[in-house]
Amino acid sequence: MEPNAPEQQPAHSEEVAASVQPPVRVYADGIFDVFHFGHARALEQAKKRFPNTVLVVGVCSDADTHKYKGLTVMDEKERAESVRHCKWVDEVVEQAPWVINLEFLDKHKIDYVAHDDLPYADASGQVDDVYGPVKRAGKFVATNRTEGISTSDIVLRILRNYNNYILRNLQRGYTRKQLGINLFKEQRIRASDNIRRLRETCAGHISKHIKRSKRHSNKPATSQRRRNVNLADALELKGRELADAIRHNAEELAVNGRLVVEQMMRGHNLSAMDLQAMSGHVDSFCTSWIRHLEQSYLRLEDLASAPLRFWGHRNRR
Repeated sequence: MEPNAPEQQPAHSEEVAASVQPPVRVYADGIFDVFHFGHARALEQAKKRFPNTVLVVGVCSDADTHKYKGLTVMDEKERAESVRHCKWVDEVVEQAPWVINLEFLDKHKIDYVAHDDLPYADASGQVDDVYGPVKRAGKFVATNRTEGISTSDIVLRILRNYNNYILRNLQRGYTRKQLGINLFKEQRIRASDNIRRLRETCAGHISKHIKRSKRHSNKPATSQRRRNVNLADALELKGRELADAIRHNAEELAVNGRLVVEQMMRGHNLSAMDLQAMSGHVDSFCTSWIRHLEQSYLRLEDLASAPLRFWGHRNRR
């Protein structure tokens, strides 16, 4: 046996050491709207800042958040409940103060406040930095932000794909009233989606036949094959121009139709008509009109595809 050999420490020695240390109460606050993994990572850092940490998380109220920062997606109860279900959180303080003072820390027996160390201007006008009083008292510990994720980024993604989300929810049974859009907004979104699908279909047909033509062009050149390649290039260009023209004209038609109906509903050019009786038929009229336009798209798709199919059959001969 080797002399003075170190004793074997139990595998859980660090956990035992942490358990015998007095708990450190760390406070982290925020809005936590649309709770995401960036929030969770910040809370994880706060929880692991000391060996034995009790993490207390403050969730700011709707009143303060809307006043000093802006509208939220979730209300204060939903935001607090989201935080409560994060595994790093031990306690939740609802309607947390916008500016943390020493009285608040004493009330909740807080030892340290954890947050990223960027200066946060106080929109309420109480202090220059929301965390200034805590920093001056030596009770501030810094955490790191997670780059590439934020509530604002998530909201921006939704806004960027607004039409797709509207269509998805319409297909799931939501009404345009629930989605906060009028008839023309709904039908313009549907029409835009049909135009998109038409363009993709036409582009698919064109690409397929261009590839087929180029495969033939690898064979010994003939004047017919050269003409086929030139025709493919011309069709590709004309197809794109046609799809762009369809989109522009359909959108312009939808805008003009909406303006006409709005003028009618205001009474322009309708001095002898009963506007109230007519208004009940506007919705069905517009829906029928847009449906007719959509059917025209399908016919146009068939017309655009037919020459390409014919040309493709000729190349296969």
